[in-house]
Amino acid sequence: MTEYEAGWAGRFQALKSSIKTYNLNPAFSWKAAPEFAVGLGLNLQRLEGEFTNQVNYSGALISAGGAGVAPLTPNLESSALIKGADNSTGWNIGLLWDLDANTRLGFGYRSRVNYTLTGNVTFTNPAPSSLPAAVQGLATAVNAGALYNSGISSDVKIPEIANLSFFRTMGSWDLMADAQWTRWSSIQSLTFMRDSGKLLQSTPENFKDVWKLALGFNYRQNDQWMWRGGLAYDQSPVQSAYRTPRLPDADRTWLAGGGQYKMNHGFKFDFGAAYLWVKDGSVNTPADAAGQAAYGLLNGKYIGRTWILSGQGTWSF
Repeated sequence: MTEYEAGWAGRFQALKSSIKTYNLNPAFSWKAAPEFAVGLGLNLQRLEGEFTNQVNYSGALISAGGAGVAPLTPNLESSALIKGADNSTGWNIGLLWDLDANTRLGFGYRSRVNYTLTGNVTFTNPAPSSLPAAVQGLATAVNAGALYNSGISSDVKIPEIANLSFFRTMGSWDLMADAQWTRWSSIQSLTFMRDSGKLLQSTPENFKDVWKLALGFNYRQNDQWMWRGGLAYDQSPVQSAYRTPRLPDADRTWLAGGGQYKMNHGFKFDFGAAYLWVKDGSVNTPADAAGQAAYGLLNGKYIGRTWILSGQGTWSF
């Protein structure tokens, strides 16, 4: 989710953008040989999306009635809310080889999941009766012909993921490496269609396929304490020329550390922290003059830094 304060410079392009997925993943595994195992799973998913922004209502009136109405309608805004959801299914598979007593190699694949989100778009427009009499009829026409509530739909393809991992034990130390590829190019635009078949909104995204590469280690100090650390480089699917305020993402580097404390045979506690350096990301959108007239020009730079803290308790019996 990204969310901005009301009144910010890019409010006609984005205020709140939220996507949530819920995943139920029943799975089973089979040890086909002493050194080889395979796992299969079914993904039962639900996706919910919510997108809000302000609308340049003065611009909509001028576009419909000509520049002559500009003095009568300064600084008018309305708001737009798009909400949609869908249920879908996918699958995943995992393979694990014990190369020797101390070394393992794993491969995982998670399929693409296709959604057709359905929901509604809701506009909160100025009441025509609150406007000068000369533009009340025009405002009524704009409300009915362009900025009106309706059902919507959007096709979304959550990308497939492939992962190759390596694990080796060396005395008190464990060494781990991981390479993950994600086909983000399955998302080329964020498009919403009205139920009538008319285009409501389309934002080019042009996501690219990405890699995440990671190295990590465990160090077992004694029977109670184990320490962990890792470093990762995580590419962003967002290309600089198409970065938008809804997802102003950029490549990032992870530095993570943590540990595990075993209180007894039944209870253990894991904790960790990660710091992410996010590459500065410039934004200059929309690129076309017509888009700038409607949504304003957002030209600037995003600077991102992230801390992640985590903890987990496990009780075995």
